[in-house]
Amino acid sequence: MKNSGHDGSARMIIGNMAEGYQPDGSFGIEKGGYLDWTVKTGNGSLYSTVEDLYKWDRALYTDKILSKKFTDKMFTNLYRSY
Repeated sequence: MKNSGHDGSARMIIGNMAEGYQPDGSFGIEKGGYLDWTVKTGNGSLYSTVEDLYKWDRALYTDKILSKKFTDKMFTNLYRSY
């Protein structure tokens, strides 16, 4: 995975990253303001590509990231219907 990470800084420029927009108060739109999500990692501060997410997904089904014991536990359905 080479195109995934945590921006962690409002000054960091990430090429080809989607930007948010908001109404400009008139009848158009403008670039959305920066929100500092560093305290809530994952709430908008993580970025990835489809290719990297595919690699991550495929790796979850091997023992390269987690042992079989923990992979089985992660994929266990905790919400069983009774």
